[in-house]
Amino acid sequence: MTTTQNYFYLFYSDAFKETPLVSELRLSHNALTRVNDVSFVMDSLPGLTVLDVADNDIREIPYGALRGYPKLEVLVMARNQISRVSK
Repeated sequence: MTTTQNYFYLFYSDAFKETPLVSELRLSHNALTRVNDVSFVMDSLPGLTVLDVADNDIREIPYGALRGYPKLEVLVMARNQISRVSK
């Protein structure tokens, strides 16, 4: 599923609950600022293998924010403003 260049900055927790079979989610070129905004979306996509959040405005990755997604094989976070990975 591709939702690039839409200037999304927030997702509601049930945004993808009707699409559990999605295996690739491309959210690049939006206005996402927090990994947490993406991680709860991933909770409703158990088969997610590719997540692309490149070219957003993500600045921090909280400890454990992307933990617990065993099928995730590709994570693209290029060209964000990440300055901190908390412990």
